[in-house]
Amino acid sequence: MKIERFLVPESTIEDFAEKHGLTMEIHERSDSDPDSRFYANFANVELKFGPVLAGTHGNGPNEEAAIKNYAKEISLKSIIVNEASVARRVIQCPRFI
Repeated sequence: MKIERFLVPESTIEDFAEKHGLTMEIHERSDSDPDSRFYANFANVELKFGPVLAGTHGNGPNEEAAIKNYAKEISLKSIIVNEASVARRVIQCPRFI
């Protein structure tokens, strides 16, 4: 029997960033809830919701948790890199593992 599979692409967020030349920014909040002490996002990236763009980030008590939360936020969604530039790119995110 011939079977064709069309599976959702998967990647780590690190490999995805390397492939697309993205830089992860991690910020520490000076006065916040310990569970959201850090937030992380890719530099110059917006999340696309139909015709609307929105900034997003991941929160966490440490840097690793903030990155993991950000990966969950953008997994399987379209992102726009350098939106207001001639270098603008639209990238479909894979399922982050």
